[in-house]
Amino acid sequence: MRLCSVEGCGKKHYGNGYCNIHWQRWKRHGDASIAKYYYTPPELKLAKKKRCSVCKEVKHYSKFAKNNHNTDKCQDYCTKCRKVMRTIIKNKYNGLYQVWVGIKERCFSPSSKSYKHYGGRGITMCQKWRDSFQVFYSWAKGKHRKGLTIDRRDNNGNYEPKNCRFVTNLENVRNSSTTKLNVTKVKQIKKLLEEKAVSVAKIAKKFAISESTIYSIKLNKTWKDIEIINTRGEK
Repeated sequence: MRLCSVEGCGKKHYGNGYCNIHWQRWKRHGDASIAKYYYTPPELKLAKKKRCSVCKEVKHYSKFAKNNHNTDKCQDYCTKCRKVMRTIIKNKYNGLYQVWVGIKERCFSPSSKSYKHYGGRGITMCQKWRDSFQVFYSWAKGKHRKGLTIDRRDNNGNYEPKNCRFVTNLENVRNSSTTKLNVTKVKQIKKLLEEKAVSVAKIAKKFAISESTIYSIKLNKTWKDIEIINTRGEK
């Protein structure tokens, strides 16, 4: 009979080399070795204390993340160990774990500074990605590399496989809902500047941006990589 690959476990194999319990930890956290949740005895609950599942020390609720003075609402490990575990997972998965956590915070945490631009606009994360980091990692690992950030093709769409990609920071900023200009608008502005038929002030008013921004485009200080094609077919 095939057994769980975790040292000292000895339970029947369930999937991906693990027993059912370790498979659930791997699916949820991306690491089957994360220590299990420790049962909190009644006497510790009365004292508002619980045992950290990593360092094994008994600590007050205030030493655990997301403390709501309720043991069921606290993390399984203390704040100090939580930072260590996140660092281990971050290094193991090439930063993709932090990408996954960041998306969830933007979409589902009203306390996040970016929530108003994502969850506040009705943007969410597909259920499969939200439920399992491993599902997200399987999709992202072949597309992500250092220097790239996750981006949504449709800026009003959700975080899901068909709408997401990895792009440079510059491309991501240009696709942001907070960015007034995009490639199409810049091409239109450059064409108007080339024709010299409309003043800078009128162009700025038309696109609801400052005149200084128009001058920056005109002098190739910004968006200098965007070129227009003239009627002769030349750049």
